Amino acid sequence: MTGPPCGPYALDVVDDSRAAPSHARFCILLGLIVLIFAPFIDKNPSNKPEDRKFAISLMTVHIMFWSVLVIIGSFFRGPGFNFTLPWRDGLFFDL
Repeated sequence: MTGPPCGPYALDVVDDSRAAPSHARFCILLGLIVLIFAPFIDKNPSNKPEDRKFAISLMTVHIMFWSVLVIIGSFFRGPGFNFTLPWRDGLFFDL
């Protein structure tokens, strides 16, 4: 990989994004678009949390979505980053 002389790992993020499956890129893009437009969709001027049902629901869904992705990525990843069942093949990392 050729690039500017700013360090050997400077462009790893670009390589990783090209290696991601298309459905992962779609989910990330959709999540970012929803989070970008959330302040324009939720026009509630209140500062009280009990009045901000949309904002609290959106943040809860966001946190749960990324929590599930982290759990799947940690426990269901086998050799070669292939999907595997931990109760059948075991864990491929040390806790």
